[in-house]
Amino acid sequence: MERRTKALGDQSRSPPTLLTRARRPIVFLLVEDESVLQDPDSESAKETQEADEIEDEDDQEEDQRCRVYGAYKPVDRRVKPVPGVFLEDARVTRQFPEDPLSSLRPLTPHPPEFVPTTKLTLERMEGLKINADGFLWPEEEKLFKHIFSLNEKVLAFEEGDRGTFREDYFSPYIIPTIPHVPWMDKNIPIPPGIKEQVIELLRGKLEAGVYERCQSSYRSKWFCVLKKNGKLRLVHDLQPLNAITIRDAGLPPNLDDFVEPFAGRQCYTVLDLFWAFDARKLDIVSRDLTAFHSPPGLLRLTSMPMGFTNSPAEFQACMTFILQDEIPHVANVFIDDLPIKGPATCYPDSDGNPEVLKENRGIRRFIWEHANDVHRILHRVGHAGITFSGLKAQVCKPDVIIVGQKCTPEGRMPEDDKVDKIRNWPVPKTVKDVRGFIGLCGTVRIWIKDFSEKVRPLRELTLQKAEFIWDDRRQNAFDELKDLVASAPALRPIDYSSSNPVILSVDSSKYAVGFILSQIDDEGRRRPARYGSLPMNETESNYSQPKLELYGLYRALRRWRLYLVRVKTLHVEVDAKYIKGMLNEPDLQPNATINRWIQGILLFDFKLVHVPAAQHKGPDALSRRPLGEGEAVEDDNGDEWLDNIALYIGTTPSEAKDQFEMLSGYDENAEVYLAPTTTQDQVLQMIFRFLSDLEVPEFSTPRARFKFLRKCHNYFVKDGAMYRRYAQRMPVKVVFEENERRRILEEAHDQFGHKGVRATFETIRLRFFWPYYHGDVRRYVSECRECQIRSVKKVEVPLIISTPVDLFYKVYMDVMFMPTVRGYNCIVACRDDLSGVTEARALKGASSKEVAKFFWEQIICRYGAVHHVVTDNGSETKGAFEALVRRYRIHHIRISPYNSKANGVVERGHFILREALIKSCEGNISRWPELLPLAVFADRISIRRATGFSPYFLLHGVHPVLPMDLRESTFMVEGFRSNMSHADLLALRIRQLERRPADVARAAEILRMSRLTSKEHFEKRFAHRIRREVFESGDLVLVRNSTIEREMNRKHKPRYLGPYEIVRRTQNGSYVIKELNGDVSRESVAAFRLLAYHPSDRDIENLVSDPIDAVDNNDAQLEEDVLEEEGEDVGDEDLEEIIGEESDNDDESEDEMDMLPTRIILWVEHPHSPASVTLAVPYAFFEGTRWWYIRLRSWLGWLRPDSDRHNSGKFSFAHTYKLESHASTVVGQSPNIDEWELDDHIQGEFQYLYAS
Repeated sequence: MERRTKALGDQSRSPPTLLTRARRPIVFLLVEDESVLQDPDSESAKETQEADEIEDEDDQEEDQRCRVYGAYKPVDRRVKPVPGVFLEDARVTRQFPEDPLSSLRPLTPHPPEFVPTTKLTLERMEGLKINADGFLWPEEEKLFKHIFSLNEKVLAFEEGDRGTFREDYFSPYIIPTIPHVPWMDKNIPIPPGIKEQVIELLRGKLEAGVYERCQSSYRSKWFCVLKKNGKLRLVHDLQPLNAITIRDAGLPPNLDDFVEPFAGRQCYTVLDLFWAFDARKLDIVSRDLTAFHSPPGLLRLTSMPMGFTNSPAEFQACMTFILQDEIPHVANVFIDDLPIKGPATCYPDSDGNPEVLKENRGIRRFIWEHANDVHRILHRVGHAGITFSGLKAQVCKPDVIIVGQKCTPEGRMPEDDKVDKIRNWPVPKTVKDVRGFIGLCGTVRIWIKDFSEKVRPLRELTLQKAEFIWDDRRQNAFDELKDLVASAPALRPIDYSSSNPVILSVDSSKYAVGFILSQIDDEGRRRPARYGSLPMNETESNYSQPKLELYGLYRALRRWRLYLVRVKTLHVEVDAKYIKGMLNEPDLQPNATINRWIQGILLFDFKLVHVPAAQHKGPDALSRRPLGEGEAVEDDNGDEWLDNIALYIGTTPSEAKDQFEMLSGYDENAEVYLAPTTTQDQVLQMIFRFLSDLEVPEFSTPRARFKFLRKCHNYFVKDGAMYRRYAQRMPVKVVFEENERRRILEEAHDQFGHKGVRATFETIRLRFFWPYYHGDVRRYVSECRECQIRSVKKVEVPLIISTPVDLFYKVYMDVMFMPTVRGYNCIVACRDDLSGVTEARALKGASSKEVAKFFWEQIICRYGAVHHVVTDNGSETKGAFEALVRRYRIHHIRISPYNSKANGVVERGHFILREALIKSCEGNISRWPELLPLAVFADRISIRRATGFSPYFLLHGVHPVLPMDLRESTFMVEGFRSNMSHADLLALRIRQLERRPADVARAAEILRMSRLTSKEHFEKRFAHRIRREVFESGDLVLVRNSTIEREMNRKHKPRYLGPYEIVRRTQNGSYVIKELNGDVSRESVAAFRLLAYHPSDRDIENLVSDPIDAVDNNDAQLEEDVLEEEGEDVGDEDLEEIIGEESDNDDESEDEMDMLPTRIILWVEHPHSPASVTLAVPYAFFEGTRWWYIRLRSWLGWLRPDSDRHNSGKFSFAHTYKLESHASTVVGQSPNIDEWELDDHIQGEFQYLYAS
């Protein structure tokens, strides 16, 4: 509860304060989402009482302890729903179970007399108030009574008559919520004076099915308010529910747009639903969310509650679905209000009499049409299951109230009640009284001409620190506003289907531009639709009068362009004759501001009409009003909307859409300046020809011709070249030829310091123009080779973690160089991947023989043959070491050059070992060879954070016993004692080793999770640099020049080398690359060293790669993977010297090794080779893997076919040898028995796949 209260904010804190007070009136604030209790002594409550108190017309409720105040909740206290995505289970199913009109009974033009029924009694029929104003003829009155008799099930007069939506129309509503903690709010006490009424109200709701008993973990607050009729209304505080609800984005229609189409109709019918939200059933799974405690017990709502955040949107969606075939031409719906339009005309004859039906001359035609609409809509709504309130219906009236506005055949006007409140408003005594009056008048300001000017004297009183003085000036303004509201004209909407002229009257002064939009009706009368005015700022006020008039016309058209779309006949009235001349003969100077306004004005198709000033008083008055208080001068960015459509007017809609899409998203790899001529290029060519010879091209329509001529105002021709003019800067030259565009790009970028896109673009923008030239600049810069090889961009690749399954399954080995002491200058170290057990030895030289000897003696002889050994590409891991690992079939993994992260296990160990050595030497670094064993032991007994155990414990199953343990008699030696028998010692050791497998498994899991965490941190840190895409064979790349990154003079050397071509991606994620002439790299390249290369179209045929040796150039000379024809077995002699003595007793293994050949002779046939060639390859090269690769030396280049890059050849064994591999055993007895496929995918490299 405390957590929820804190989350909801301060709005749930005031009730406890209020409940502690005795004998105080309870103040309820009716707000948008629901009612909320508020302390009467709080500042906001006092302001509400002073500004927003609702005066009851009769003071019958003065003795009640509950007083009602209307106010909107402050913004900072509103509970907002949660934005999110609706769950599929919460989506509403809306469907028509059947055609609702299939059961519609037709109306008869001879309606029968009304016959009372059990539900629709005579008293209730009188309550419908049909023809209360005498508007209907007797037969028409009978017709509407007959309609309601046919649809009596749609009417409700009491709670028992209410209807709800049928569930086969709409599935029960499921409230979409986020995970939350149920809330239990403390109830608000019920005033004793109304408790009995409240209980009766609750019982009635239970009987009607609105409430039901429940068992819920939720409990919300509730209370009662008084309606206007004196009855009580239950209000539920659903703020906690709203706070965890996913909001429905639907909205009711805009009020002004909703009411405007109803103005000017001959009759109306307005229906009000008896129950609005109560008619929408809640799903059983969501009802507990609405639970509340009451005198009858814990209850919950069965239908959508008032005050729930999604109720308006959901109910609006349901009603719109039911009436979708009637909206908007016949009716519309605003939540629970359903107004129905009558015909726009009464179909008068030549004498002005309305047309009547031939079947019944007592019924007028427009009434009959409206009656059929009402009958049909009543049936549609009734078929869905809901009901209308019979007592609130406004049936076939000439004037009705629709959502606070009065609609009549003349138009729409303010509601009479609102007008009476304004007229009866007392003289303000305080600033808050003035604000209340101005706010109420603001709701009807669209009917008040010059509202800002009229209200200015009153606004001055609301200024901060203004003295409140009510003088004659304020009183006159106060009275004038009342009179203007009382005499407000009727506004009629524009009829876009009519060809009657729509008139925009415009007049400008130094204060503002005033304009009135009106239309001529069928009787020739001018009907106003809207009033408007826009103030002028200080600069605009200083314009000359001709310039001011032209600018005012431009502003007025731009302001109301929304209402001028699809107007068939538009007349623009001005009182300045010179505007017509300025439009016909515009100033052609390059920087003329007036040309921009003329361009915008001519986008509209209108007839300019001059009106004498004496007849132009309406817009003139609007233009001369000063700026009202609080009314800001708009920042007019009128020229921007003209730029956006400058070259798109003459295109078709589909072409314009495609061109805008190209502008919104530019593909760097797309063809730009080499593309075919675009639509805009064609338009520019047409403009150039027109400006050169003044011959207008032929167009399909006059409008297209007119638009083309307007576009020509932006360009002019001088000395045979075309220039584009701008309002705020000098003209720029239009470039047509592709070669000239390319030359400009080259000069602006290459000859001016290879600047970036922005600098290059600005250099060109100030001088030249052609379509899409910003995209051309971006591409040119991205394809510049000098910029690419000097790029500072670095990429990272996602880490691949190692997950060892057992001790010494995988080890990492490397050599670390140290200061020379007695001939020792380096340390070779090997570390187990899982346990971290380290073996190290000081060496007098990093030769392959010494490294192989160390690996044999301290790894293989102590721990057995490992499965994988990871090393770098140094020369010490070749020769004898390579022969050793081949002999014992150990998988040797070499990391790619400059990719030390791949050998990170031992690289990090170097740092730890070196630091321990240096610290132990205590300044005498010459002691490091003798202290090395101690440092290795210390590393072995230290507990690793990555596993939670020491390497010693994982290796031996016990913790090491240190000298301090013996000296201090710790529990490390407790288990062992003197005079223990052999059996006791053995039993103790067995108990120690029993838990070792579990500890190793636990350490492996901890290590895996630790590496996963490190991987996650790495990818999060370098998220902006990680590249996950994979290069394909044939892609062009640049290689990071890692060799020079630690050199002192690296700044003037290229950061990337290339371009090179991708040959293939290896199994470990690195890449084999080659020069563009076919020379293949000897070593693979790590993925993080590669960048995609974007070749320029002009250089694609002349691309030259950097020498491939520059990529492979590292400190150690790399040896060839394939031996030359003489085929010397490097390392075999050294290997026998290292392991010869140790393997004397292994006779069986030695005999088996003698059976294996040391060399395989391969005879190669190729369809394009002039002769055969014999290759000598060591047998060990083929061991331990299913895939074998042979990289041919460049002197065998004649094997590459020149014409076809995808020819195949075959080769077979020339001698009989027994081959053993992981997959199978194959015996080749003669040529052509076991064949191998040779596929020449990439020149210079042949891949041989073993066909088992």
